[in-house]
Amino acid sequence: MIYKNKDITANINEVGVNIGNINANFYTKDIDTASIRIYIKWQNDAFDLSNNVFTPKLDLFCEDGSIFIDEPLKIILSEKGLIQYNVTKSVSRHVGNVKAKLYLVNEDESIHVVSFDFNINDSGSDELVSKEISVNLVEDTVARILKNEKVSLLGNDFERKISDDAKAYIDANVDRFKGQKGEKGDRGLQGLRGERGLQGVKGDRGIQGPKGEKGDKGDRGLQGIQGVPGVIPDTENWQKFKLSTDNGRTFYEHGQSLDFNDGEQLKELPIGTRYIANCTNLPSNATSKHGWVTKFNRDIVQLIEFRPFNSKQVFVKKFHIDWKEWEQVDADFSDTGWQMLMLINGVQAYGATSKPQYRLIKNNGVVTLLLRGSTKNITKANTIIAVLPSNVSKYITQPLPFVQNGSFKSGRATTIRWSVESSGNIKMERVSFDESNGIAGDWYPIDHNFIL
Repeated sequence: MIYKNKDITANINEVGVNIGNINANFYTKDIDTASIRIYIKWQNDAFDLSNNVFTPKLDLFCEDGSIFIDEPLKIILSEKGLIQYNVTKSVSRHVGNVKAKLYLVNEDESIHVVSFDFNINDSGSDELVSKEISVNLVEDTVARILKNEKVSLLGNDFERKISDDAKAYIDANVDRFKGQKGEKGDRGLQGLRGERGLQGVKGDRGIQGPKGEKGDKGDRGLQGIQGVPGVIPDTENWQKFKLSTDNGRTFYEHGQSLDFNDGEQLKELPIGTRYIANCTNLPSNATSKHGWVTKFNRDIVQLIEFRPFNSKQVFVKKFHIDWKEWEQVDADFSDTGWQMLMLINGVQAYGATSKPQYRLIKNNGVVTLLLRGSTKNITKANTIIAVLPSNVSKYITQPLPFVQNGSFKSGRATTIRWSVESSGNIKMERVSFDESNGIAGDWYPIDHNFIL
């Protein structure tokens, strides 16, 4: 087949989509031999039709007023965004300028890709044709309704409206539908008794009725048999140490002091909690020398806890063979543990043992973000593979770029530039090889740690 073909490029952007006349002149005798190929691009990159839910749609408006909606298009190379329109016989009959508008549409969205125009010239031997308006969209919709009985396309209450309107019309025009009354016929024979129907569904339980009045007090029952007398246990050795005063208050001995460097004094300190107003050799950052001291003891292992009265600090000092240095109980530490990343845009985990994960650790004001695992099925640059949750992304104040080694290409290791954005997006920005050489099984690791 010999085609008269014109190639054009449609770049989707905010500057403008009207490229004007494409310098294509077809003739009325170019029947099924004229075509226009359109390369669809977005931000100067090929628009991949195989990975998108958008469908190309072409509308034509002829100079004589004819309109052709949703002309047939062929997708030639989906990954390159290449489509082709073969000028139909119906369109080629209309001499004059033809304005074309190309859209990308789905059920919820529409993008105006490009506007352009071309010419249909008279071959000199054609009869005049009348204006046409193609309504194939309406015809297709009606056909689908009749073929598939998809009445829902006409609205959820379409059947109800038809039924209600029909009933109302018949009620208002009874005489038109009522025939002449015939003679009364003989009574028919008694029919056989039908089988008993199925048991109906059990109804809901009714609302509980009001409480009745209290009845009269009954007679007292007979005295039961007396039980065996109980045994009072020996409580002499139950509690060897008092942990508080008799009224439950913390022990406090006026004037008592405690030197935390005096090992013998610490050993002699009784088990339990007491308030001591004068402690020495405390940790250097303790907010007060007054506070609660608690002693724990088990054989040769001992532990002393000190809590200043004016802060939430907690310090511990341990004994095993000898007394250890003070340790402060860390109140500013949290760890999410390893959590799975929810992959998007068709990206997949590279393997069962390398599923992408994240982890956030806070330790005394230092926040660390950790990533690990690897992915595949990334077919183009600037692909967002996952989004971190807001409780993690709130600590990211600026983009976090990093580089990883990827699959071998032509015997050489490739490099991948990643970025973790402040929005939480984890994006594969660029690779060191031509994207056309990439395959779905290429290896894209994300192992990296950040101090935020």
